[in-house]
Amino acid sequence: MIEATRDEARSLTTFTCTGTPSPEEVESRLRDFYSTKPTLHTIWDFSGADLSALTADRISELAAFLKKAAHSRSGGRAALVYTLAQIGTLTDRLPAMAELSIADATLKVFDDLAKAEHWVFAE
Repeated sequence: MIEATRDEARSLTTFTCTGTPSPEEVESRLRDFYSTKPTLHTIWDFSGADLSALTADRISELAAFLKKAAHSRSGGRAALVYTLAQIGTLTDRLPAMAELSIADATLKVFDDLAKAEHWVFAE
C-alpha cells in the first residue's frame, strides 16, 4: 500500500509505502502525482515495505516513466528512504536505481526519514 500526503505549504508530497508495493502501484501513484500540479519535493518512504516486487527490470521501467513525466519539478529534491537492512538487499538493483532521475532535480537515498526531510529543505 502507498499512502500519499501533500503538504502544499512546503511543496512536499510524502509517499509512505507499506506491505509489498507492486511496480504497478508505484507507477499508478506516479501517474496520479504528475497528472495534477506536482509538488516540488517528494519523499518516498520505503522503510516499512517489502521491496521484493521491485526488481531491477521494473525499477528501470519506472525510471523510463520518470524521465518522461518529471519535467515540471526543476529545482526540486526527491528523497528515497530505506532501512539499512533494505539497502543491503538492494545491491542487485543499484544499477537500475541509478537510472532514476528527474530532470534538473536532485535525488538522494537515506536510511532515516528525519534525515531525508532535513535534506529536502536544507539550503
